[in-house]
Amino acid sequence: MSRTAQQKVPKRITVPRWLLIISVVLLVVFGLVMVYSAGSIDALKNRHGDMAYYFKRQLFFVIFGLGLIGIICKVTPMSFWQRPKVLVGIWAALVFLLALVMTPLGIEGGGARRWIWVGFSLQPSELARIVIILGTAGLLGIWGRGQDFWANPYEDPMRRSLRFTAIAFIMLGVPCAFVFIAQSDLGTTILILVAFFAALWFGEVDWRIIAILGLAVLAIGAIGILGSSYRRARVLTFIHTFGQTDIPLTDENRQSRNSLFALGSGGLTGTGLGMSREKYFYLSEAHTDFIFAIIGEELGLLFGTIPIILLFCVFTVSGILIAREASDMSGRIIAGACTTAIALQAILNMMVVCGLFPITGKTLPFVSYGGSSMLSNMIMLGFILKVSFDAQQPNNANVALRKSMRVMDGGERETALEPRRRSRYVDADRQRREADSQRRYDSQRRGDDSQPRFRVYQGGRSGHDPDRDRSRR
Repeated sequence: MSRTAQQKVPKRITVPRWLLIISVVLLVVFGLVMVYSAGSIDALKNRHGDMAYYFKRQLFFVIFGLGLIGIICKVTPMSFWQRPKVLVGIWAALVFLLALVMTPLGIEGGGARRWIWVGFSLQPSELARIVIILGTAGLLGIWGRGQDFWANPYEDPMRRSLRFTAIAFIMLGVPCAFVFIAQSDLGTTILILVAFFAALWFGEVDWRIIAILGLAVLAIGAIGILGSSYRRARVLTFIHTFGQTDIPLTDENRQSRNSLFALGSGGLTGTGLGMSREKYFYLSEAHTDFIFAIIGEELGLLFGTIPIILLFCVFTVSGILIAREASDMSGRIIAGACTTAIALQAILNMMVVCGLFPITGKTLPFVSYGGSSMLSNMIMLGFILKVSFDAQQPNNANVALRKSMRVMDGGERETALEPRRRSRYVDADRQRREADSQRRYDSQRRGDDSQPRFRVYQGGRSGHDPDRDRSRR
């Protein structure tokens, strides 16, 4: 895009984009520093004495993620990710990777088998949120245009609705079954469902349908938790120890209690960067799931935890604003759902560290060490930025809608209809048809108005011809 075209991009599009980029850059830099600090002791002991092992690995994944963002934003158009064949292909690839975890190719760690080796340890379930978001956006986009994968306009609407529901159920149910049942990963299952419901919400699906689906998911989740002794014990331990400080340390509550010890010992200003005591093997997973506790211990409330929370708030608000300015419904769903998925993962991680939620094993986005998590979050960030860049194109749906709203005074003045004043999105094709129809109507009016229909004569009343009135008398 030329420099002149860039200067014409309104601030409502550029400001949220820059705030989003700045917040992510600060989070990533902050995370690299804290990964080095929190993981140095573990790396010194278990990684051949290389204190910077986790830092260098994390830096590699950050650079790799930036390359993926460039591919998403500059190489592949958004329409590519909405093609039915592409959606089916990436969903099948996800299911294949999830199935590989259950084979001898899977890698076990922490008592669970959730990874496969692809040059590095990849957790396929981290990619499930992205596939579910893209699939839901594609289905709702096809549904909103009155189309179907089979493009049969004469089909019975009830039959088409049932097939649409069946496709959505299979698209969501199969990955969740692998993650929740086969891999026993409750935290990732929660995040996948959050991404799905966020996509439905930004797709403006009827709230009653979302409520019914939510209740069904809660019922299935309750059955799954109560039916597993491991999950049931973890939830009961959380309930029995919540808010109590006089309970002795046990294997079940040791991690949570040490996390609170780290946050409490940090106070307002912290013990100093690199001066954590809990990372000396008192608090396990200090550089991954519980890095927020080390941040609170070393940098304190004022310089550590509050800035992290504020950066995630800026990220969330910016992503929502980008979703509001999206050029079409699919872009709105993708940007809004990706933002919600990352924000909810951050909230879930911080709640676990603060003892407000049972331990789920989820990382802090852009901050914690973890290649799969970093790549997954970077891919979602790439889609958010792609939606923002598409919103500034001159022929997007918002521009067509604004051009279709003209003032009928015989001139060419157009009203500036702000997107925030619209309650619902309209399909881009229908907007263009309405705009063309409005332009034809305007041209016809200008042709009919070649002779003035309303004249004022000196000394007479407006709209009356004295000679014509005298002849009538």
